[in-house]
Amino acid sequence: MKIKGIVTAVAAVSALITGTPIAHADDVTGIVKARTQRTSAPNLASQHSGPEIQAWWKPGVAVDLECSVHGQAVKGYFSRYLPNGGWDDLWYRTPSGDYIADVDIETHTNNSVTPSC
Repeated sequence: MKIKGIVTAVAAVSALITGTPIAHADDVTGIVKARTQRTSAPNLASQHSGPEIQAWWKPGVAVDLECSVHGQAVKGYFSRYLPNGGWDDLWYRTPSGDYIADVDIETHTNNSVTPSC
C-alpha cells in the first residue's frame, strides 16, 4: 500500500507540473477477455434478460469499473492462473449499474483496482 501512495503522490506532482489531469477510480477500465455475462448483482443468477438488454460483454471491449464487491465465486478466463481451483469472487460494478466478474477481465492484478462499493 505504501508504494501505491508514493505512485499517487508522484502522479499528483507530475500533474501539477504538466497540467495533465489525475486519473480517478472512475477512469479505471478492464478489458473483457472472454464473452461474459452482464448481471444486475454480483452473481450469475441475476443475469439480465430480454431482447432490449445486452446480456453479454464481448471480448476486447473496454469496460469502465466503478467499484468492487465480493459476490458469487465463479470460474472464467483467468481461472487457470488462480489458486483455490480457479474460483474468484471479486466483481466490479460499472457506471451503468451492471456487474462483471473480475475473472473474465484484464486488470493486470488479482486484487481490486477500484474502491469497494
